[in-house]
Amino acid sequence: MSEMDLIYDKDDLRALQYICAVVSLRAAQLVAICVGYLLTRMNKPTATIAVDGSLYKNHPRLKGLMDHYTAVYAPGCKFQYMLALDGSGKGAGMVAAIAKRLTEKRTKSESDPN
Repeated sequence: MSEMDLIYDKDDLRALQYICAVVSLRAAQLVAICVGYLLTRMNKPTATIAVDGSLYKNHPRLKGLMDHYTAVYAPGCKFQYMLALDGSGKGAGMVAAIAKRLTEKRTKSESDPN
């Protein structure tokens, strides 16, 4: 039936589809409850949340689920999710730049008696 010689029928496909839907829903809820908590704690009029990853980028329903459940967990908070390409690489670069600046500042203050 397939290139990998798997044998399956329509019931197997329905079960797999259900499992994927449940896992996707749970993933969206776990992200949304954390983001919702942070949004309510920040107490800002609006917020943009950068999201990186192929799952967020390519999943057909994940963004909508995350939007829905974030609104549920952070009622009254205005927010938007935004796809950030290579967010982890950019974040690591930013942390390295800040660490370097802090090290240079500390070295300068230790060598300057004033």
